[in-house]
Amino acid sequence: MARPLRYRPDGQVWFEITNRTIQGRPLLRASREFNRLVLGALGRALSQLPSVAIYIFAFASNHFHIILSVPTLADISRFMNRFDSSLARIACRHHGWRDRLWADRFHSIPILDQDALAARVRYILSHGCKEGLVLRPEDWPGASCLPALLHGEKLTGVWIDHTALHRKPRPAGNGDGGGAALATEEVEIEYEVPLTPLPFWAELPVAERQEKARALVADIEAETRKRHARLGTHPLGAPRVLAQEPHQVPLEVKRRRAPACHTSRPELLRAFRQAYRAFAAMFREASRRLRAGEPGAVFPEHCFPPALDYLGSLGPPAPGLPALSPA
Repeated sequence: MARPLRYRPDGQVWFEITNRTIQGRPLLRASREFNRLVLGALGRALSQLPSVAIYIFAFASNHFHIILSVPTLADISRFMNRFDSSLARIACRHHGWRDRLWADRFHSIPILDQDALAARVRYILSHGCKEGLVLRPEDWPGASCLPALLHGEKLTGVWIDHTALHRKPRPAGNGDGGGAALATEEVEIEYEVPLTPLPFWAELPVAERQEKARALVADIEAETRKRHARLGTHPLGAPRVLAQEPHQVPLEVKRRRAPACHTSRPELLRAFRQAYRAFAAMFREASRRLRAGEPGAVFPEHCFPPALDYLGSLGPPAPGLPALSPA
């Protein structure tokens, strides 16, 4: 099946970014050191692409979720080019994996309205609980936004400059063992991962935003306790999660097709589908003309033409593309 085209609807839109490891192997298995490296890679990518705003993120053992907003699809592409490739090198080096890390390219799923955004926030913060692995969202040992969201903690990680570590020996002289390789801690660069307030809480004071986040997390915990009580089960527990063998193929991996978008409003879903069909038809016709060498290959806005640069917004919406106005 052909991959869907990258598409950005008109109006205010957020994106849920997700990617999964090859064969669902737990190659993102958490540890204190690995979490620092994940946050360092995320912070470094954000420092290079300041137009990207991150609201929520969580890293499971074999996949991750990030909710963000960007001015253009090109910003997502550049951001994920930096982050996905950096995280792949970090995870492979950390867990001694010599194959590719990701099963496929990342998914970027538009979120069209604030009710759908709130539902996706709850879903992501429930990671570990809904799978029966931990009892509370805060018990999940992987890197996540919870410390900042609930308590205002500063999220920081480290980036190790391997070029300096392996290719630039310490200058000789001064009686300090000149010529010796630098120590790892000498090439660590600290990066912060700043969170942008969720739009439905953005006007609230910081303390009130944290209180609402804590109430949401408490509700997830209460729901998790009720489910275990009803089923007579117990969570696996963080220690057993941390004891996973990262190279092992899990017995079962949840596989389902990524949705075209997230929305709570049927009329927005219909408009999205109509707009995407018009966008895809225009793109494919322009692609056909380009390959055939015909004149008049006009691509729609906000697309990646074959072998050409990203085409951003050049004026009013392209003909035939209905506008979306999410609440």
